[in-house]
Amino acid sequence: MANSAIQDLLAVLDREGEALRIGDLAEIAVIADEKSKLGLALESQSATQAELEILRAKASANASLLAAAIRGIKAARSRLEALSEVRDTLSVYGPTGQLDRVATGQSDVERKA
Repeated sequence: MANSAIQDLLAVLDREGEALRIGDLAEIAVIADEKSKLGLALESQSATQAELEILRAKASANASLLAAAIRGIKAARSRLEALSEVRDTLSVYGPTGQLDRVATGQSDVERKA
């Protein structure tokens, strides 16, 4: 694999995969710029089918990791919203058996860990 742009892009894809695995979302933004520049550089160079398959496989693996990270972030946000709702409201059953939500006021007691 003599193509420098391909080698550089493979290294960036490896860094992206590692950043996704450890949850370094700030690094993902930096890597996106690098990938864009390397992609433009790669357009002016020729690549073999094997090189393109390796790039495609790494990019596909990273896309799966990114999708998993997005699902995790959405799940965490949903859980935080549910916890916030529990904190702000009290769910009780009324005399008719219907579930009612009662807003809870701010407590004057400060809780400390």
